[in-house]
Amino acid sequence: GLQLNLLVIMLRFRDFLLLGFRRELSKVFHNLNLPPLFPLTPKFRNFVYYFYLKFYPFKPLYYLSMFVEN
Repeated sequence: GLQLNLLVIMLRFRDFLLLGFRRELSKVFHNLNLPPLFPLTPKFRNFVYYFYLKFYPFKPLYYLSMFVEN
């Protein structure tokens, strides 16, 4: 359905989205006393995407709109 299509779109742009909110993640890492560029293993990356979809459902569309405008 619609949710699956949105998920597919987000996964296709996942690298771009990762660039989009990596600064937000770096703030979290800084608060956790982790390196700013904490290595994103596949398992951790999947968790990030899940967390991102669950708590920030509209931000992917926001970043996609930025991508389209630019």
